[in-house]
Amino acid sequence: EIARRIERFDPDAIHVATEGPIGYQVRAYCLKHGHAFTTSYTTRFPEYIRARMPLPVLERALERIGPDDSVLRVYLLAHLARGGQGSMSAEELIALLDEAVGMARRLGDPRALVESLRLRVSVDRTPGHIRSRIETLDEMLQLAERLGDKRMYMEQLNFRVYDVLALGDSTSWDRDLETHRRL
Repeated sequence: EIARRIERFDPDAIHVATEGPIGYQVRAYCLKHGHAFTTSYTTRFPEYIRARMPLPVLERALERIGPDDSVLRVYLLAHLARGGQGSMSAEELIALLDEAVGMARRLGDPRALVESLRLRVSVDRTPGHIRSRIETLDEMLQLAERLGDKRMYMEQLNFRVYDVLALGDSTSWDRDLETHRRL
């Protein structure tokens, strides 16, 4: 149904404003068929997930694996922060994600690092931090390129497009859109 509607409309680009199953289906369609697309975070999807997978499950898992560095701990910390959006303070979320980022760096795991950085970038969307977000996104793009992960690269590029546009950097915006089209 989603593919049929997109094909009937025949857009030049698509903005995916729905997070969750429908948004993921549209995103997958765009990647498969080479459509340019952007995404944004505008829903209460974390609250929806939290209602179905309470934070205590993640907290108990963290307790069980202990404090030692591990890729599993990085992911649990990152997803505890994601699930805590809306119920934890920004400082608590940032502390969890900074711990996850530091651990991923110590472990040298690029996928875990991208995941924790991605969530870290999404927590602080304030205008005063646009430049630092772009620097982080640039690091994530380099990691995705090093891994040869086109999907990961495209996802980070989508986020970067929003921030360079917010800065009014039309040159970077044009370059990023051209990169998006090429991929």
